[in-house]
Amino acid sequence: MSGKYKGTTTSAMKNLSSDMKDVKLGTKRTAQGIGLSKTINRRLDLNASFEKERKEGVRSLSSTIGTSAAITLPEPVDYTNDTLRASTAYAKDGANAQFEYYLSQFTNANASILWDNPFTTAGSPAVARTSLARTALNRTRLSSTPRIINLASQ
Repeated sequence: MSGKYKGTTTSAMKNLSSDMKDVKLGTKRTAQGIGLSKTINRRLDLNASFEKERKEGVRSLSSTIGTSAAITLPEPVDYTNDTLRASTAYAKDGANAQFEYYLSQFTNANASILWDNPFTTAGSPAVARTSLARTALNRTRLSSTPRIINLASQ
């Protein structure tokens, strides 16, 4: 980074206000999905669905540098979230049971944001990084617990 923006405060950074640019913030979300439902007989139902969501754009992100300086950055957004749902339901003689499976897998194309640190305070790094949620390890939700809806006999 050029030294013309270095300083202990923003007011000490030469030409900062004249060189600042507006950043257009906004994101676009698209989602597509498909689902199937089948009644095998009057006692057994099967259901499955899949959805793919994608979000792209730029949003505002606040971060800190060390313990004394804060900064607001434009965060590039580029992620997908895949969701799979499957269930089966069975009913007989006044009792019924349902088994559901749910998987949501999040993937972020951006691992982190790296930027030059304009603050020259003691102990501040020259380059700063903010990590972003990256993979399914960060945001996978899985549920496969059977749910008993009603066990009362009539």
